[in-house]
Amino acid sequence: MKNFLISFLMISLIISGLFAKASELLVDKYMDLSGAQTTIESMGSQLINNIKQRDVMYGKKTDPKNIELFEEVFDSDKGVQKFKKYLSNEFDNDTLKQIIAYYKTPIAKKIVQANIDSLDPDAQAKLLRFMANLSNNPPSNQRVEIIKKVIQKLKLSQNAIDIFKLTMDFFNKQNPNNSLAQDKINQILPLVKQGLEQRLFITYLYVYKDIENKELESMLLFYDTESGQKEIQVVQNGLKQIIQDGFNRAFKK
Repeated sequence: MKNFLISFLMISLIISGLFAKASELLVDKYMDLSGAQTTIESMGSQLINNIKQRDVMYGKKTDPKNIELFEEVFDSDKGVQKFKKYLSNEFDNDTLKQIIAYYKTPIAKKIVQANIDSLDPDAQAKLLRFMANLSNNPPSNQRVEIIKKVIQKLKLSQNAIDIFKLTMDFFNKQNPNNSLAQDKINQILPLVKQGLEQRLFITYLYVYKDIENKELESMLLFYDTESGQKEIQVVQNGLKQIIQDGFNRAFKK
């Protein structure tokens, strides 16, 4: 049995060596073309700005400890480095080349730019103005369906729920006396999911306001491919890992 286990481990090591990690050059190229670098670098400032705007709306003074916490959780340099390392481990060169080829297309460039523009410091105010005009300029049924399809295909709702669960888990561990029981969390999850889905729908109506339906359909064709599905899986798991790592750092302080 011992000899069998040793042989099995040796074979496993040999096989694992056949699957080369993605090169740093390709990872860097992906980070740039996909907008992932800009997105991760702006996550902290986006969240902190939202907290400050929310507190102003409710006449509250922003707690500096909350700002300090999220600055550590979403430390851009650490987040980018961890994310790039994760991509390198999870992608192989061939898959990453196929994904990069998609991001070099005119439609992908247009969509990436729309996503980056939505990270503008004034984007929240623009979104609110956009929402205010929706009653006068409602989207067509076709537009509603394509935006819903984008959210579903890219698994944006599930990713948001996963991050919510992750956040609740860390806060419960750090505040056991004020923790929310799991059954209570399970009870509020449907309401949280509904709220997140509504928020995502409005947000992407705004983000893709200048992207035509046929262009979004073209994007979705890529995400029907094996490479597109792999990108969704790897990127979303990678984002959750850097958030988890950020919470670990913040709560150790």
